[in-house]
Amino acid sequence: MDKTAKILIVDDGEDKVEILSRQLKQEGYKILKAYNAKDAIEIVRKQKLDLILMDVNMPEMDGFEATRIIKKENKTIFLPIIIVTATRDDTEAIVKGLESGADEYISLPCEKEEMQARVRAMLRTKQLYDKLSQRTRELREKTQNLERFHKIVVGRELEMVKLKGEINSLLEKLGQPKKYKVQKTIKGGKNK
Repeated sequence: MDKTAKILIVDDGEDKVEILSRQLKQEGYKILKAYNAKDAIEIVRKQKLDLILMDVNMPEMDGFEATRIIKKENKTIFLPIIIVTATRDDTEAIVKGLESGADEYISLPCEKEEMQARVRAMLRTKQLYDKLSQRTRELREKTQNLERFHKIVVGRELEMVKLKGEINSLLEKLGQPKKYKVQKTIKGGKNK
């Protein structure tokens, strides 16, 4: 797993941001900070991130709305978001967060090891998704190249069939036997 991952921590509580930041920096991650949802959205628009830790209770715009906006604006990539709730028994916030597009949750307070394990799990998932996306792009490109090559080959085969037909026609007019057998079907092409 890439320890140089860029993680955005979003929380209006500076103390919470600093605690989470210290714990993740110990693991070698690069940390970005936002103290409100609007700033977080702007950072996501400007930076290539690997993970977001999103507090749900913030003034002006809560973490649920920010999560919806971020997920909507990043449909073509997988940017995991872990919502951070205030208590372990906050089932409503967990459900609402997951329904808004979050991929995981952490209930505070939690052990440092649990938080780091959830972060590592989301980063592994992102890494796998990124590899799959890259392989899909490569496969799509190879398929397009094969389709272009196929069109060129079929086009040339059609030209050859036409040329053979013209040669045979000329030979017939000259009273000579046909030289080429003209195919009725081209492999991979349509009947001609």
